[in-house]
Amino acid sequence: MIIHVLADASFDEKKKKASFAFWIETPNTRRQEFGRLRGIIPDSTNAELAALGKAICMAVEVLDLGEGDTIVARTDCEHAVNILAGITPVRQDRPADAAVFAKVRPLLLQRRIGLVVQRTKGHAGMASLWAAMNTWCDHTAKAVMAAYQVDRLMKSAA
Repeated sequence: MIIHVLADASFDEKKKKASFAFWIETPNTRRQEFGRLRGIIPDSTNAELAALGKAICMAVEVLDLGEGDTIVARTDCEHAVNILAGITPVRQDRPADAAVFAKVRPLLLQRRIGLVVQRTKGHAGMASLWAAMNTWCDHTAKAVMAAYQVDRLMKSAA
């Protein structure tokens, strides 16, 4: 089975916090998830990588994927594509990237799941199916980050 996964993130540089949204699509299943990434996120490219890694892991677990299945993962972040595709080696000075890679790759290898990682053009509106899915992920991740900021301000005003 081919599973399509698309993810995006929103990053707050000052607070080092991020939110995510992802879309998982199969012929029989559609799943959309969003939320905040836990912990300190070092930069926006790690947020994008973490969002895509989270989406891939969720697809594997929820759909009980295994040998013969292939995940086609898409993001608008070239860094995330290059790390997960093995094009760019994980650098020692980027432990947060290494943590995502160390979670995703062994899971796929253990279950013998194929992975194709592709870059999709960001902020392309509704020009194509993937652009439309990316637009949903982008807007949703930003809305989650805005809600986090509102919660934080409400707590500080109390």
